[in-house]
Amino acid sequence: MIQNRNEYKKIKNDKTENDKNENWSSITKAFPFLEERGHVVSIAGAGGKTTLMYFLAKHCVMRGIRVLVSTTTHIRKPTDNKSKETDGNVCLGKGGGVLSFESEAVWIKEATELDRFWEMKKIPVMGIEEPDGKLTMPKRDRLAEAIRKADLVFLEADGARQMPCKAPNNTEPVFLDESDIVIAVLGVDAVGKTLSEACFRAELAVERLHGGMDHQLETSDLATLLLAEWGTRKGVGGRDYYIVLNKCYSDIDSAKELRNILRQSGARSVVMTDFTDRGEKMQCIL
Repeated sequence: MIQNRNEYKKIKNDKTENDKNENWSSITKAFPFLEERGHVVSIAGAGGKTTLMYFLAKHCVMRGIRVLVSTTTHIRKPTDNKSKETDGNVCLGKGGGVLSFESEAVWIKEATELDRFWEMKKIPVMGIEEPDGKLTMPKRDRLAEAIRKADLVFLEADGARQMPCKAPNNTEPVFLDESDIVIAVLGVDAVGKTLSEACFRAELAVERLHGGMDHQLETSDLATLLLAEWGTRKGVGGRDYYIVLNKCYSDIDSAKELRNILRQSGARSVVMTDFTDRGEKMQCIL
């Protein structure tokens, strides 16, 4: 793992007509590592990991950055976009709903496929196909080869079964030694719901949060999940740690309250997002 940020080489931006109106500067203000070469970013937690990952990957690809997406656990296999002309705005997601940013994703098996799809401005997603249609982690040597070729790597590091928050078990999240950045995602729509309704592996959080399965989650509870060594911060160690509060439009007041709690508790990088389709482009609130 590279420890010194000065060791990274700056990537020269390659602007295209497609991104001239995108607010790249605000995105990189929230996630400055996007303009640097050599990072391996693990995304953990719940409430929008995959959408965030493709949002960031798409914006990087539009700037000419060679991005690789993969997983250390499981990830949904992209639809067949290898030869399709897409505008990147609409894609069928979970349950048939609209999911932006994923329409440039293509499934690959080998690192030798990377250059071809980078030339096509696609997002290569590397993994081994399983019978259920998902992808699992590639063989370690093949993934390492692909990581060496990429400018920036995004790895989905755990699952949450589409619930807004989670408590990890003793086998997750799964971080590679090469990973130097962790983004923890949490859905603000968990506020006011019970542990059983909103928290994946709720039984693991019951004792820690001093409540039963019917305990209604408050912003302080979610802050604990994000900051505790038994929670989403589990296994992070000395890696840079970013927190993303997603689905903020579901309760903007609670989102701001949670952000303030996190910052007062010492969290340095807290970003508010919402990718809900509102008839316009999906939004990232920075």
